[in-house]
Amino acid sequence: MRQLICISLMTLALALCGCDEKAGADAPAKPDAVKAMAGGDPIPARDMQIFFPWMGKQNVMCVGDAFERQVAFADFSDVEGNPDAIGQATLKADGTGTAKFTVPAKKLRSGDDSRNEKLMGGAWLDAETHPNLTFEATKLEKKAPTVWKITGTWTMRGIGKEVSFLANVRWLPKMKYVSDHGVVRIKGAFDINLKQHGMDNGSVGTPAVAEVWTVEVVLLGVPNKE
Repeated sequence: MRQLICISLMTLALALCGCDEKAGADAPAKPDAVKAMAGGDPIPARDMQIFFPWMGKQNVMCVGDAFERQVAFADFSDVEGNPDAIGQATLKADGTGTAKFTVPAKKLRSGDDSRNEKLMGGAWLDAETHPNLTFEATKLEKKAPTVWKITGTWTMRGIGKEVSFLANVRWLPKMKYVSDHGVVRIKGAFDINLKQHGMDNGSVGTPAVAEVWTVEVVLLGVPNKE
């Protein structure tokens, strides 16, 4: 049985260019990894609050490689009745900051209704007991004009684990249906281990279900006006 699991937020999150911080949160970012993540225009060098609205343009996906490549995603299409924001971030002119993102577990989709139902159950996300997936970035550090190191806690099934990764953070002057006074785009990824979050149900770590998944995010934020 294919089972799929993912988040979001917050986050924030880089599998397309590799998870470079495997050695731990305090490991220095490798110069080649920073260079690989670079691209686009840097955000303005000023203090800013960034609001990440709940909208279909947001993208949170999780990929696991078992016997089959498995994919799950967060469904942001249903705007009505959902939170006003996925999350918010505070970025400082000195290249530091914090952020927090939340996605309801019941918003995850696997592409199959029966799998979606099982995904919410006690053997997997246990969404009734633990309704939210969260990422809280406790430390943001600018490593290059468009590359930031993000360190924080990913919480799933009520169990938090520290993750650390690089993200491309770039500035878009405007984007239709998002903002006419600038958009901050964050692209990144990090790995999560299902067993470490309490999903040790016999299927995890077999050819059917990968034990380690990569959370990939591309999030669009609207900054406060100057």
